[in-house]
Amino acid sequence: MMIKNWLYISMTTVLYGSAVTLLLLGSVKLIFPGFVFMDEAAKGTSEIGYALFGSVTVSIVCVVGFFAYLVANYYMIGILKNRFKAWNGIQIFFIFLTLADLVFLRYENFARSEESIWRYAGLPIVIVTAAIAVAWWKVKLTNKNAWIPTLFFMIVVTSLELIPAMQANEDEYLLILLGTLVVLNARLILILHKLVNRTRAAKAAAAKTRSGQG
Repeated sequence: MMIKNWLYISMTTVLYGSAVTLLLLGSVKLIFPGFVFMDEAAKGTSEIGYALFGSVTVSIVCVVGFFAYLVANYYMIGILKNRFKAWNGIQIFFIFLTLADLVFLRYENFARSEESIWRYAGLPIVIVTAAIAVAWWKVKLTNKNAWIPTLFFMIVVTSLELIPAMQANEDEYLLILLGTLVVLNARLILILHKLVNRTRAAKAAAAKTRSGQG
């Protein structure tokens, strides 16, 4: 994609991320009245300021993750010589591996003696549900080949970006970060084909102009 497209993606992702984070922060504070975003905010520092700083950081992480996935996807297709079924198979493997890790690793690291493993199944269920919804919509916008790549991006990449909140193991932070990541990553993958088409159209127009001048 063209540089201006990446600038557009970066700026709009930060704006969306800030809005979504503040909305989720307000919602979480209604559910958990005693929750304070970052301990420093309890000492009088602006809680909204910390939330906005966090939202910018998360937004940048989303853009970097999106770029990394596109690069990995491009090179894997090249390495496998356009064997899309093989690449899809690899992505499916990592999807299941990620979902298993979300349950079992979190259970082993954070579960108390009286807790059931099923308590830790909630997070992957939410992620999978959101991923299926986004993938279904992506297929409606493009074609059926978008199913596996979209599921991979929404499940594997989102889970990797969610690691800081999972390490903190606090439901409030997990809700805010998960909600923000799902919204931002869904938007990125859903607008990808539009940006690609725009880039192709711009290149075609430039080529036509050059041929006309020649």
